[in-house]
Amino acid sequence: MFKKSFILLFLLTTIIVYPQNKNILGSRFSEAQLKQILILRKAWKPFPGINDRAAWNAVPDSIRVSVIKEADNYLNYKWPSIEATTALLFVRTGNRTKFEKIYFKKRKVLSVLVLAELFENKGRFIDQIVNGIWNICDESSWML
Repeated sequence: MFKKSFILLFLLTTIIVYPQNKNILGSRFSEAQLKQILILRKAWKPFPGINDRAAWNAVPDSIRVSVIKEADNYLNYKWPSIEATTALLFVRTGNRTKFEKIYFKKRKVLSVLVLAELFENKGRFIDQIVNGIWNICDESSWML
């Protein structure tokens, strides 16, 4: 009985969750409209490159100075690891605050360091950026 119920539930979920028309954009827009709306991958630039100094220098001084000052505090940052027991706290207690505190702090520090390097462009933050990327890539999971 359980097996039949599970199969029925799975089939109903599949029918409800996955639309029959999988060509959602094509059914809503013509090819000509899509060509006008969408940007080609090679033309898409979500942010200026580090060598686009005019763009990075256009950021207000107050923001640039603030970010660089904060990044200076992270030049000797010790990248923490997330221990298995910290990750298990959610399973054991339902609380994931300690895990999230470490998880989000590392990503915040990395973001600040990257922005500071983009603003300053002197290479002072590169080693810490590399360490941060390495540390985050070394996490066993990136799920919350």
